Amino acid sequence: INAEYGGIYDITNGSQLFNSVIHNGAINCIESDGSKIVTGSVDKTIQIRGFTNPSSSMSLKEHSGVINTLHFDSQKIVSGSADNSLKVWNASTGKRLYSLLGGSLQVRGNNKPHPTKPGCSYLRYDESKIIASFNSLLRVYSFEGRG
Repeated sequence: INAEYGGIYDITNGSQLFNSVIHNGAINCIESDGSKIVTGSVDKTIQIRGFTNPSSSMSLKEHSGVINTLHFDSQKIVSGSADNSLKVWNASTGKRLYSLLGGSLQVRGNNKPHPTKPGCSYLRYDESKIIASFNSLLRVYSFEGRG
């Protein structure tokens, strides 16, 4: 992906299957599971596109800061932003399920911001927890006990 443009290519022959503007700014993070591609951008949005119909997309727009990181599976998308929050989304509907704050302890601990990715700079999750990096602070959020 180059800046805000997205392209999908057939690796067997190199032909371009799709090319279009995906965001109104540079793309900071990208993930794919083979059936869809999810991107996060400096325009504070997350875009979801399927490989079978890449011109059809879903846009998630509730972060107030740049999207620095994301991770997804068939049920959830988790995004981390410069707004010091994580958001958990339903991967099928795009509905926000949770907003989790992670930045308040950074200020109290006088932790310096990441030089290029302030707020949440990296995250991963599994069925039971989200692990996220907020500057020099590692946060663990549990899904246990949630339906």
